[in-house]
Amino acid sequence: MSRSRFDLDYESSALDFYGVRLALAGDVAAALFQARFLATQLADARESLTIARDLARSGALGRERGLFSDQDVARLDADAATGEAEVTRLEAERKAAKRSLLILTGDATAPTDTLAIEPRQDVPPALPDLAPGTMLMRRPDVLGAEVALQSAAKTGQSDRLALFPRFSIAPSVGLSATGGGNGGGT
Repeated sequence: MSRSRFDLDYESSALDFYGVRLALAGDVAAALFQARFLATQLADARESLTIARDLARSGALGRERGLFSDQDVARLDADAATGEAEVTRLEAERKAAKRSLLILTGDATAPTDTLAIEPRQDVPPALPDLAPGTMLMRRPDVLGAEVALQSAAKTGQSDRLALFPRFSIAPSVGLSATGGGNGGGT
């Protein structure tokens, strides 16, 4: 039984919608993994900052007792300040990643603190045991293109007729004169 052009157009649109849903799910997953990665980096930066602050305190104590120079203490203080700046940068990036995730999930006005992101790195899921050609044929954009091609084949006859020129003959009567007469020529 042959499907109509309208059924094929509907199926093509449905596959386009499904493709957009899969793309959105992919964007949400990518944003979640990015937010988790930033949370992990932030945890590491906070640990590094704690170490840098402890070193700066011990450097100041060593300077008081004559064991460290002012230059060494200044370098340790600079390392602590750099660590604080890194923590601030990562907090801002994590907040932006959370906002992107909230926007993608349709809750754009929610505070970013309502979204708990744990600093963990999960193992990605295994790929299905399918041949690459089989996986390609399951993609909604490929299926949608196939259905769109079938729909175009249904309208191929009318499209072929559109390739031929169209003539329209409209009868008319008119007079035209050139040169001579009372117009005063040379």
